[in-house]
Amino acid sequence: MAKKGGVGAALRQRVAFAGRWRKLLIGLGLALVILLIAGVNVYHNRQGVQIPVRVEPVRVLQLENTVFATGTVHPVEQQEFYAVGAAVVAEVLVREGDRVEAGQVLGCLDDTAFRKELRDAEALLATRQAALAKATTVRPEELAQAEAQVRQAELQLEAARRQAERLRYLREHEAASVVELESAELELVRWEGELESARARLDALLTGPDAAEREALIAQVEQAQTAVEIARQRLARATLRAAMDGVVYRVEIRAGQPVSPNAFLLSVVSLEQMEIRAEVGEADAELLEVGQRVRIISAARPEETFSGEVARIAPGAVSRTGPHGEQNVVPVVIEINNADTWLRPGYSVDLEIVTVEMRDVLAVPYEAVVELDDGTWVFVVEGDRVKRREVQVRRGNELYEEVVSGLAEGEMVVIGPPDHLQDGDRVRALRGGGADAAR
Repeated sequence: MAKKGGVGAALRQRVAFAGRWRKLLIGLGLALVILLIAGVNVYHNRQGVQIPVRVEPVRVLQLENTVFATGTVHPVEQQEFYAVGAAVVAEVLVREGDRVEAGQVLGCLDDTAFRKELRDAEALLATRQAALAKATTVRPEELAQAEAQVRQAELQLEAARRQAERLRYLREHEAASVVELESAELELVRWEGELESARARLDALLTGPDAAEREALIAQVEQAQTAVEIARQRLARATLRAAMDGVVYRVEIRAGQPVSPNAFLLSVVSLEQMEIRAEVGEADAELLEVGQRVRIISAARPEETFSGEVARIAPGAVSRTGPHGEQNVVPVVIEINNADTWLRPGYSVDLEIVTVEMRDVLAVPYEAVVELDDGTWVFVVEGDRVKRREVQVRRGNELYEEVVSGLAEGEMVVIGPPDHLQDGDRVRALRGGGADAAR
C-alpha cells in the first residue's frame, strides 16, 4: 500500500509541472502576438499610414512688430474760457458749432466788481508812488530851514563854549560857584547835541532815505503796479474774446447765470489739425520712439485707415485705475498726417504703432519652430515624408520668426507638429495653417 501511495504522489507532481510549463508557453505566445501586432502597427504607421499635418511655406515677407493702443482725438489748437472770479454771466453771443474769427466777442461777464478792483488798485499805486516821491525829493523851503537850524546851533554852541570857559576861569579864582560852572558845562553839552541833530537832518535831506528804506518804498510801488496789471487783465477777461479762427466746441453758460471763480465757460477749437492722445503700458512704452509710423482706425469708419506718427512720449509713467486694478501707463501723443481728416475732437480710435519694420526677410511661422534642449528645429516636408532640421531664427513679430539659416524660400514646414511626429514619418500635408503678416 505504501508503494502505491508513492507512485500517486510522483504522478501528481509530474502533472503539476506540466501544467506550469503549459501556462508559461501560452503567456510567451500571447506576448509574441502582442509584440508582433505592435510592430505591424508601427510599421504601418511608418510605412503605410500618413499623419495629417498642417503646413506653410517659408516665404519672403515684410514683417512688423506693433503695439496696440486706444486713444482720443484732440485739437492741436484750442482756447478755453474760465471765470476770473465770482460773477454773473451778462450775455452769451454764440452757440456750439458756430464758426468764429480771431478777436470776435463771444460773450461777457458782469464786470462791475472787476472795474472797482481796478480803481482800488490804481488808487493804492498812486498813494505809494507819492510816498516814494516825498521820501526822495527835497523841497527848497525844507532845505533852507534845515540849513538855518544848523547855523543857529553852531552860534549857540559857540556862545555856550565861551560861557563855560569864562566860568572855569572865574571858578579858579573863586569868583564863581560850582553850580554856575556845572550849569554852563551842561548848556555846552546840550548845544553840541543840538548841532549834531541839525546836521543829521540836513544830511538826510541832501542824501535822501537810507538804502533799506528806499528799497522798501520801491518794493511797495512795484507790488501796487502788479496789482493794477492783474486787475486790468481780470477786467479784460470778463469779456470773452476769441484769440483765433475756429469753431465753438462747448458752451456751458447762459445769460444771468452766476458762476464761481475758475468755472469753465466755453471753448473754441481749430479743426485744421488734430492729434491723438493715448496711453500704453509701461512694458510696451519701452518699444516706442518718436517718429514711428502709426495706423489709425475709427469705429465710425472702420473701413478707412488714417496714418500718423508718434509725436511725443511722456518721460515717465502715471498710475491709472482700470478693470484689472492699478496699472502704470505712459501718455503718448500721435500726430495725424492726413490733412483732410474727418476725425473730430472726442472721437475714439484704435492705434497700431509700428515699432519694428523688416523688409524682404525670409520668414517661417513661429508655430513651426520647436525649441528643445539640443537646439531649435523644424519639420520640413520632402515628398510624403518629414525631415527634422535644425535652424537658426530670431524674433520677427507675433506670427513669424525671421530665418537666419537652415531654410530656403518655398520649403514647406509643419505648423504645430504633434508630439509623436518623428524624423522620416509619412505625412499628409494640409495647407492653411498660418496667417499672413505682410502689410
